Amino acid sequence: VSQLNDSLLTVISNETASNQTFVIRLHGMMMMKRKTSFTKSFRWSNISSSDRVKVWIDNSLVIDEWSSLSSVQPAAYLKFFDLSFPYDVFIQYKISSPSSNTSAELQLSDAAEELRNCERCAGLRHVLSQVCLGGRFSIAGVCVNYTGCN
Repeated sequence: VSQLNDSLLTVISNETASNQTFVIRLHGMMMMKRKTSFTKSFRWSNISSSDRVKVWIDNSLVIDEWSSLSSVQPAAYLKFFDLSFPYDVFIQYKISSPSSNTSAELQLSDAAEELRNCERCAGLRHVLSQVCLGGRFSIAGVCVNYTGCN
């Protein structure tokens, strides 16, 4: 999931330039760090209300916003019982009205860490790692814009 090949990125770029609706399907494996929380928060950001998204983790549908998008930051919490085990990840993302700067990312963070930093950063949250559709994988220690602190 963390790496996309150049040909796929070219297809995405061409579809975006032609302003046509398209669906991206990503499949991969994800492993957790040993010193991390068992409960994770998965949250999409930077998507529009006309987009659609589904996320499966280990064959369990954790985010299903395909019929209608009830939130522009759909989220799910999932408890991992074995941090040494690689978990299967499948993502389906439909972009209805692409533009030249269309982007979205699936953010993964510790659920407890998210709540603590929500208060500390006054409406911002700490992102431990993020998987971007652009093919980049990074571990960040900064607070990013997040308005849904609850």
